[in-house]
Parts: sequence; C-alpha cells; structure tokens
Amino acid sequence: MRLERVLAGFLVAQHTANGTEDLVVAAHKDAKGKAEAIQILATPLGRSSAPYVAVAFIDVVMETDQAGLELCEYIRETMRNKTTQIYVRTGQAGVAPERSVIDRYDINGYFSKLETTEDKLYSLVKAGVRQHEYMTSSLILFQLLSQAVGQSNQGIKDMMNAMARGLKQNVAGADLGQYALQLVVVIGDEPFIDMGVDQDQALAEYRRLDALPGTALGGGGDKYVFDRGSLLLKAAATTASDAGFMVYTGVEEPGSGRALLDLSFLKALASIVKANANRLQPSRVG
Repeated sequence: MRLERVLAGFLVAQHTANGTEDLVVAAHKDAKGKAEAIQILATPLGRSSAPYVAVAFIDVVMETDQAGLELCEYIRETMRNKTTQIYVRTGQAGVAPERSVIDRYDINGYFSKLETTEDKLYSLVKAGVRQHEYMTSSLILFQLLSQAVGQSNQGIKDMMNAMARGLKQNVAGADLGQYALQLVVVIGDEPFIDMGVDQDQALAEYRRLDALPGTALGGGGDKYVFDRGSLLLKAAATTASDAGFMVYTGVEEPGSGRALLDLSFLKALASIVKANANRLQPSRVG
C-alpha cells in the first residue's frame, strides 16, 4: 500500500471483503477533527455490531489539545466499539504520556510524528487489520451460535444464509459479486451456509482438499488444508456431533488462531444440529 500523503486527524481502513490480509485498502476517510470523525462514525462504517472501521489513526491535538483523546473515549465508551484498532499519534509527548494514554483510553498503539514513515504505517495497518478481522470474526461467530440455540435446523439455515447475504454487500449495500468471499458449510450431509459458490463445485473442492495431508488441529481427525487459495476446515464426528466441514475459496492461508476459531464454531454448530435431530427422533419403548 502506498500512502500518498502524511496522515492527519482521523483515518479508517477497511479490509477487503474476502477476508484476506492484502493491504489493498477498500475504504479510507480523513477527518479534519473530532467532530468530523464522529460524523464519519455515524455512517454505516461505524455500525455497532462488527464495525467496518478496522484501523483508526488519531492525532492527539486537533480542535483542542485533548480532542484526539476525547475521540478515543467516544469510540470506546459512547459507541462501545472494542474492535477498531486505535493508534494515537502525537508531536508533543508531554501532552499525552504514552503509558497513561494506553491504560486510560484502551488504545492499541502510540507513535510520534517523527515515526510517521511509510514502513511504520504499513506495519501498523497490517497488524491492525489482522487483529480487527480476528476480533470481528469472533464476535460474528459467537452471535451466530447464540442465535442458533433453540432454533430448528431449518431456522438455523435461514438465519445463517441471511447473514451470508449481508456479508456479500459492501458499506453502501451493493452486491460484491465475484469479489465476495465464497463459503459453504456442511454438517453431516446438509449444507447450512451456501455463499457465492455452487454446491457441486464446493463438494468437488472438498474432496480434492480432503485428499491432501493438511495440518492436524488437535486429535481425532480435525484438520485444515490450504491449497491454491482454497481452505478446508474439517471437524471429525464425535458422540455429540456429526462430521462437518467448511470450504472457503479466494482466501489466504489463516493463522493457527483463526483456524482454531473457525473449527470451534464448526464443532459447536454440529453439536447444536445433532441435538436438534435427536429431539426429533421418536423415543424407543423397551
């Protein structure tokens, strides 16, 4: 990523829709001060659930000597946004001592204007987007499982596919088409999420990836396989759940933490689905 000018005020960066960590920033906004930054955050970019704003660079001194810190407090406390990665920049270290700023305002990093180089900004945005993606994924998967509890399997399918349709839209609501992440989730023999990919093609890709050795995730046959932009996460059957798998296409290889997160979601979903199926089976009379 090339930054054409020194950043000032407030900048937001949105990672690409397919979840990769490419620093092709999909959206960025500069604000001249605290008030304008709050206006930006009042748009769908700053939505309360899983905000699109991945990274914010905030100057301490804007309209006033403390306006930047007040903006940090607004994001964390008023908006209750805990996922946007906030980096504070200052030219006057004495005005906002680093340790007290980090502790009080729950920020993710602190740097001086003398450190504002392209390499420094690249590393901060890269790390920030990565962390934001992990945190928002955790939030979304937790919300999905919370909503799945108590629903029928058909209700779970409907809810998850509605979510999938939402993920295929950008901030303005336009369909992302071929640039959207493609995903299929299958529990047992039933597809539960089908987003942007033909089921027959997904099953063929599953068989191709499953034939590769992959990386074990604990014992019992759980694994992930990444090859040529496709990712398979496979959860083996247990006494509490049927086997399940997720196939993503058009992604980069995940870190071990993200792979374990998705696997945990898959196993929890499979347990809910099997529990629903067991409740529907007629009880046996001895």
